[in-house]
Amino acid sequence: PAVGLGLLMGEGAGTGRDKMTLIVPDALEAFGLWVEQLIAESTGKNGTGIVPIAGEPLADPSAYGSDRLFVRVRAYDAVDEVAREAAITGLKALQAPVAEIAVPTKEAIGAEFVRWEIATAVAGAILRINPFDQPNVQKAKDATNTLLAAYTSKGQLPAATADATLDNGIVLTLTAAARTQLKDAGAEAILRLIRGGD
Repeated sequence: PAVGLGLLMGEGAGTGRDKMTLIVPDALEAFGLWVEQLIAESTGKNGTGIVPIAGEPLADPSAYGSDRLFVRVRAYDAVDEVAREAAITGLKALQAPVAEIAVPTKEAIGAEFVRWEIATAVAGAILRINPFDQPNVQKAKDATNTLLAAYTSKGQLPAATADATLDNGIVLTLTAAARTQLKDAGAEAILRLIRGGD
């Protein structure tokens, strides 16, 4: 089952279904967030990967594009399954890929951790990325340590110069790559770069 899930995730991403919506009952919300972190951290590298989405309320099935894969986890004691059934039925009617996983008992959650770790490794192999290589994790730790050191010595976090401030007070700060891409366009122009499937 773990290899099958990994094949679905990897092949799905390879054919454009690179956004995976995880549908879990409230009782497993924390587990869903763990799966989201595992997949994002392990597959998001070298310009490829799977974008996991956990905790998103299900929309009308017609709201989803053809870039989504859905994985529903049913829990042993879920009380909110009826509310989701119509949305799941609608997704299947539109022929969206929906995988269903049953967690029959409380104790079976341990097997789910193993299932998702193996599935993520298999998906990484299909996508030709190493899910165990996590260079961005170390970069994030180094950046955090730099910020903490600055806060310790100066009593405040360093702030980058804002590229724009909107009328409602929202401050926009671009990365160097975004500035290069936008050239002389304003920071809000980044929204015009978004295309279907991004």
